Amino acid sequence: RKYPDFKLLWILDRVVIPVAIGAFCVRLGNFFNSEINGKITDESFIFATKFIRDSDDMHPSKAMGITKEKTVNAAYDAIENNAQFSEYLAQIPYRHPAQLYEGVCYIFVFLLLYYLYWKTDKKNKLGYLFGLFLVALWTVRFFVEYVKKSQGGFEESLGLFSTGQWLSIPFIIIGLYFMFRPSTSVR
Repeated sequence: RKYPDFKLLWILDRVVIPVAIGAFCVRLGNFFNSEINGKITDESFIFATKFIRDSDDMHPSKAMGITKEKTVNAAYDAIENNAQFSEYLAQIPYRHPAQLYEGVCYIFVFLLLYYLYWKTDKKNKLGYLFGLFLVALWTVRFFVEYVKKSQGGFEESLGLFSTGQWLSIPFIIIGLYFMFRPSTSVR
């Protein structure tokens, strides 16, 4: 090894702190791109959002066909802003902004990790912050999956949980292992 003084878990304990902010940025990008939207909700719900560019609710080819615009962006803009297409806009359902729920929770994951690193001795327990990151991030994902629309696949055969929830469980368990395994502290 080129740097034998640095253990992998020591590096991971420090890397996961900014990664939590990166996860927030990814989810914010998903929101702006109308990706990974939530389930349909009532328009009176405080966070109800219309994702006009969601291809499940208004496919780009349908938007271009309705508006006779030459580009997808122009078509979606016409549906959003031109009163002539208000009936089509009204047909697009309100949805949970699941990506924002997830992103805001990732900010709290960042704050928790940041606090534990700088204000406690948890940074001295090798792998603890990495494990906590896995537990926190995937637990957030597990619960946000309840308001996300299906990403497709074979969820009907999975029973009570969605694909994302089933995929979260092993990472939560791995994180718990790193948090509570007997280990030596960093020098």
